[in-house]
Amino acid sequence: MRLAERLAIALAVALVGACNTVWPTLAPRSGEPFALAGTTWRLVSLGGVTPAGQIPTLQLGADGSATGSTGCNSFNGRYSIDGATLVFSPLATTKRGCEPAIASQETAFVAAMTDITGWTIGADGRLVLAGPTELVFERA
Repeated sequence: MRLAERLAIALAVALVGACNTVWPTLAPRSGEPFALAGTTWRLVSLGGVTPAGQIPTLQLGADGSATGSTGCNSFNGRYSIDGATLVFSPLATTKRGCEPAIASQETAFVAAMTDITGWTIGADGRLVLAGPTELVFERA
């Protein structure tokens, strides 16, 4: 085998190895020091859309409680975490009337929260909740 062929093979192996390198993940792993319990967040994106009006919030209690605001009404429920898996129970909300645009945002927010399946903390420190509709929060 000629030197050029050996170099090409070595380069290919190095590139394949680099593609398979396990880069630091933003998904939490069991036993990591960062925990969501006891944190408070402010919504910055609901399915890629910046919320309007009063901004929805999320507080995650150490006891598994999830409380906050939809931007119009208060909500409460439960959450459970297992590593990178995060699940919310159906959320109970107050029933105060909201203007139509905010009511629509509230409906989308509550539906998205109920369908969450996982979480990560981005390099920017934002909480990303994964599901059919991605929710992005910043620390409050």
